Amino acid sequence: MRRRTPANRCAARRLAYVPLIALISVWLAACGIGIASPPLVTQSAPSSDQPASTTTSVPATITLNADGISSLPFGTAEQDVLNLMTAPLGTPTLNSAMGECEAAGGSWQEYAKFGDVTVRFGANDDSPNSPRFLASWTYRSTNPPTPPLALDPSIPFGLTLDQLQAQYPDGPNMDNMGAWYAGGVWIIPGVSDFPDTVVTGGDIDWCT
Repeated sequence: MRRRTPANRCAARRLAYVPLIALISVWLAACGIGIASPPLVTQSAPSSDQPASTTTSVPATITLNADGISSLPFGTAEQDVLNLMTAPLGTPTLNSAMGECEAAGGSWQEYAKFGDVTVRFGANDDSPNSPRFLASWTYRSTNPPTPPLALDPSIPFGLTLDQLQAQYPDGPNMDNMGAWYAGGVWIIPGVSDFPDTVVTGGDIDWCT
């Protein structure tokens, strides 16, 4: 008689279990009982180091006001202001220089000209590579702006110097410039030799 080795006995047991397992599987299926699959393990994608991008709603009209431009106050970073204004007004003409007068004196300035309005961005030092921030805006024209550009309704436009003095008697003035402070901004009414009215909001950089 041929004797079974331990390995042969194990193999025989495994073969004997196969029909039993198949029979159990058929019985479970007939009873509507399923064999649960192992849970699926998923891995999250590695997070990016880049910050999520944000979008800023661009208004249909850019409004020049005593506190800044539209919703952006004076002191806002240069690029944020340019992003806001470029969509409705187009690409500006840029000009950089060292400031010489008043609030611009001693620091690097950049001027962005959008048609009749020029926006000044000032740095805190004399380096052209330093961050710059919204310092002032100046509107210059014989007529009030039209959309997509506007002056805040609180800013008077088209008044003579005498009319400004009468309507805003407490407003500071610069006699040598023919300027009057009204509606939170400086206004130089047009005269015969220089018909454009000049309106400036923010810190002035005039050489008085």
